[in-house]
Amino acid sequence: KNMAYLLKKMNDPRTADIKPPV
Repeated sequence: KNMAYLLKKMNDPRTADIKPPV
């Protein structure tokens, strides 16, 4: 997928497929 798409996903936890360890 697009890098911008992945960056958006990582920056937006509401729609992120990959959830960062919180």
